Amino acid sequence: MIRLSLSLLTIIFVLSFNNSSSAQIIFSNLTENPALLSVKNTELEERNYISSQRLVILAADTQKVCIQRPDLGFFDTLYYASSNVPVDIDFSIDLNCVTISAHANAPVSSVALPFAFVTSDGNILSYTIYVDIVKPLVLPFFDDFAYNSKIPDPARWVDKNVFINQTMAVDPPSIGVATFDGLNSNGTPYGGGFNRADYLTSNYIDLSGITANDSVYLSYFLQAKGNTYNHQQRDSIELEFKNDKGEWKSVASYKGISPNNPSDYIPPFQQYNIVVDKSFYHRGFQFRFVNYNYRLGVYSTWHLDYVKMVVNQKPSLNLMDIAFIKPPNKFLKTYSAIPYKQLSGHENEELANTTEIELYNHFLETAEDLVDPRLNIKEITTGTQIYEGALVNLVSQLNPAAGINRFSNAFDAGQIADAIASVPAGQLPLIFRTTYTFDQDQETPLLEENNKAFSDTEVGYTMAYDDGTAELNIAAEANNSTKSQIAVKFHLNEGDSLRAIQIHFPRLFDDVSKQLFNIKIWVGDLNKEEADYTYQLQKPIYADGIFDTLQGFTTYPLTDDLYDSIPKPLYIPAGDYYVGWQQFTVSSAGQFIPVGFDRNYKGGEAITYYKSTGDWKPLSELSTSPLLKGVPMIRAKFQNSLLTSATKDLDKVQSLSFYPNPSNGTIWLDKKLELPVNSTYKIYDAMGNKVQSGRMESQLNISNLQGNLYYIQVMKADGQLFGTSKIMVIR
Repeated sequence: MIRLSLSLLTIIFVLSFNNSSSAQIIFSNLTENPALLSVKNTELEERNYISSQRLVILAADTQKVCIQRPDLGFFDTLYYASSNVPVDIDFSIDLNCVTISAHANAPVSSVALPFAFVTSDGNILSYTIYVDIVKPLVLPFFDDFAYNSKIPDPARWVDKNVFINQTMAVDPPSIGVATFDGLNSNGTPYGGGFNRADYLTSNYIDLSGITANDSVYLSYFLQAKGNTYNHQQRDSIELEFKNDKGEWKSVASYKGISPNNPSDYIPPFQQYNIVVDKSFYHRGFQFRFVNYNYRLGVYSTWHLDYVKMVVNQKPSLNLMDIAFIKPPNKFLKTYSAIPYKQLSGHENEELANTTEIELYNHFLETAEDLVDPRLNIKEITTGTQIYEGALVNLVSQLNPAAGINRFSNAFDAGQIADAIASVPAGQLPLIFRTTYTFDQDQETPLLEENNKAFSDTEVGYTMAYDDGTAELNIAAEANNSTKSQIAVKFHLNEGDSLRAIQIHFPRLFDDVSKQLFNIKIWVGDLNKEEADYTYQLQKPIYADGIFDTLQGFTTYPLTDDLYDSIPKPLYIPAGDYYVGWQQFTVSSAGQFIPVGFDRNYKGGEAITYYKSTGDWKPLSELSTSPLLKGVPMIRAKFQNSLLTSATKDLDKVQSLSFYPNPSNGTIWLDKKLELPVNSTYKIYDAMGNKVQSGRMESQLNISNLQGNLYYIQVMKADGQLFGTSKIMVIR
């Protein structure tokens, strides 16, 4: 049976079907992520500022920022780490806090203030506060988040806690929403129990010129949960205004979803309208939204859209706008990313042959036509134009009915197959961008951003189904007698070498980084007695623990179990193969390793299989629940598959030894090894990108490499591989 584990906090799929060594974890962009905490109003301000965060300030204004770290000692010292004195601002340091004041005549500018802590044990921790001196905005203010960014537009908002996305909400008024959850801007849980989580704070807005006879209206749309996890009623969101004394006042609050609703209930977007009290008519006015939850992950979400502040225009449901509400379907029929080798020569099988269009007509009083709706496909790496034509041509589609409209139009994929085949493959990966656009004569310039929607498809080395954003999570169950497994089916048109697996581990209410799982790969037949490749006892590593990311993937290169330092690709012939994992750790809390689950992928439940004690079964046979419709976020990497033989014999290749390892500068080859004459070397990162090469000597300078794991290949003069090694660079 399928057991859905429901708690007051979240929903995690724990699949069960009952009849009665160290991992090579690859990251990049290593950063520390210390936090800065604003304390201008200690009763309300609990947001986390990440290192190198932006502080927005008006001329003649003052703000105070404190650096908070749990490991700070009594003798730690904060100091200004530069000899350059800023021109337009003053600052003072008091213990771990910095008070920053902009001069009254300070021009619009950006100033970087470097600070550092000297800890009691001698360590130096660096911080940079970027101070933006700004002019206040003037009305109208509008944002429907219909732009290609994961963070809010800095011209309109001063912080970046919320996640801008186009997939987590259901039927928004416009494409793109701001999602509030329990993660900060680099994807790490706030922690600390039930409290305030994400903030979305407007830039300063000058209301000082608004007269007492004028009315200022703020309107917005909110949806609880959407495509993500369930709510408690206490999972609320609030709207606050800032008065002329710098104090934040609550003006509206909205509760989460009632427990009387079923788990699959999704409330629609609701429009709310607020009249701004005249006591807030001042030069430094701001408004902000803040949500409350347990601050431990992506759940209890709220989705905000179509935020509008205007003078003397009372809001109504007639928004006089036509907007896309979802991105276009992918360039490919089945995958969101595909290796070039699997597409080349197989365009007719792999290319999508329909356009899937979803738009919202907000004109409720008059009929409005779409003007020149277009479909454009372009490869943006090489600039190659692939296709340009009409998006819709039916009268009913050119004049959409009021409300939500969904169209599915067929087009001839064969028309673009030749154009795709002509794109040069020397700059992999290629990115094919599918764009939908239209014009609308009656709209104001504020509303033009939602007249365009696009999606990108990668053609390079990766095979993936998901769109990169996890709405839910799926997990296998384990007990003392059964270790359950989940696998996803893929298909190769041409034989190739699988080199790595990528998995997205989302943040939830329980840290599972100490649990263990096995990576498994099956070639051809999922029901064979043993998997063709098993990488045992791996640990899930949260990508945000190492570098800034909102939806990061952890990469596990395939290696020989006996010789961990040697990459060992798995050759897969043309046909089906399956990539999956097996839960190994038995959790007393009943919380197992979650893997991201993309609810926007149609039909994923038919290619996702589960096994406990019986036979493998697709999710579509195990449950009809709408929560099990989608695909796990697990990907296959075939990096450099066009350049490296898939059948190379590695048995005769030496395992070389370099020291020191780890290193931060020069490495030496073990003196016991004799190098071939005129040998050369190549250094690759974990994803197969060549980062350094040259003539092989007994010592190599690697000081230019970033902190990460790398593979070194040494070649003989005839090009044959002599030996390999693994080296860790630390910075």
